[in-house]
Parts: sequence; structure tokens; C-alpha cells
Amino acid sequence: MKRLPGYLSLAAPIAALLVAGCGGATRTTQVWTDPRVEPNSLRKLMVIGIGTTPTIRRIFEDRFVAALQAQGVSAEPSYRLVGDGNLDSARTSAEMHRTGCDGVFVTRVVDRKTVRAYYPATPLYPAAFYGWSPPYRHGWPGYDDWYGYYRLGYAYATAPGYTLDNQVISFETTLYRVADGALVWSALSEEWREQSDLQGDEVDPLVRQLVGALLNSKVVTARGE
Repeated sequence: MKRLPGYLSLAAPIAALLVAGCGGATRTTQVWTDPRVEPNSLRKLMVIGIGTTPTIRRIFEDRFVAALQAQGVSAEPSYRLVGDGNLDSARTSAEMHRTGCDGVFVTRVVDRKTVRAYYPATPLYPAAFYGWSPPYRHGWPGYDDWYGYYRLGYAYATAPGYTLDNQVISFETTLYRVADGALVWSALSEEWREQSDLQGDEVDPLVRQLVGALLNSKVVTARGE
């Protein structure tokens, strides 16, 4: 029986996937496909999220599998087949064969930077609400006279802003063929995560981009193909 490459169980944790940030910008910077791989040759994938806690791993794998299935790609989260612990190569390979998975996805963090960002106070700018028409037509507070306008401007100029420690995280995602352990597809992604975002939701932009890049590469069989 073909065993998984040994480093799969030793790859860097993907805990930063769930630190914070559904509102950040995500981009996939590089995608590589083995030119020798037959198009649409992989029919079912196992998804492995490398995390420091079972919760992190489960959320990532579930959302990745859901996104694949929504596009007609058959997939299984690894934790449902082999549990939450560190993966054993022989057992995981056996489960791949038993469930008919002919491809295995693995994602890991390759770089993580903390960026401190300053956010100024929100400006009171009537054009954002009323276009360019004069604000006095709408009874905008603070525009009754020059002193009211001055007080409005002074309040904004002296209002304190705030800082947040955001993260820029780089990911590498690889797809291996189960039959011979060959690497057939990989992608590098980068995501800006804001501290104020909800836990769990921040993986969705990354997952959507990876699934889209995978489908564009024509490596896996999707519904209707």
C-alpha cells in the first residue's frame, strides 16, 4: 500500500486560519499544475487541515469540503475518517483507499506577519449620505452656523483613533495523487486578516479562491464533466 509522504504529519500548523479576519483581502499569487496530469483525473478528495486544535482543523476541513461539494467535487474531511489527532500515514492511506479518495489536499501556513494599523475616527461627511447637494437642505447637524460647523470639525480633528494588530498570512496548498503519491497541483495564497473579524468566517475567502483555482486547472472531476 502506498504511504503518505512523511512530512505531511510534520507540516507547520495552520492555526492562523482561525485567528481573525473575514473582512481582509485574499489573493492567490501562484498556481502550478503538473503538465503531465490527465485532466479531470481525480474524482474524490480528502481534505487535511493542519491545526493546533481539533476545532481549528474541523472548521477548516468542513468549509473546504462544503465549497468543493457546492461545485460538484466529491470530498471528505479527514477528521471524520481518522479522528482529531496527529495523522498516521498507514491508517490515513487505508481510509483514502476504503472511501475511494484518489487525491489528498493539504494546506499549511508558510509565513505570518503582524501589521499594526492605525484607524482614524470616522469622518462626518455629508456627501457620503446626500451626494453633493448642500447639507443645509437636509438639516444636517452642525451646519446651522459657522460655529456649529467649526465645532463639528474640531470634534473630528481631536477624536482619537485606534490601532489593531492585523495579520498577513501566507499559505501553501498542495494536492497529491493517492495512487503514486505524486504532487499534481499546488497554490500559494496570501490573506490580510483583521483583528475584529469573526472566528471561522475568515477561512471562506481563502477556500473560495483555492476551489476556483483548482477548477480552472481542470485537475478534478466536477459534476457534469
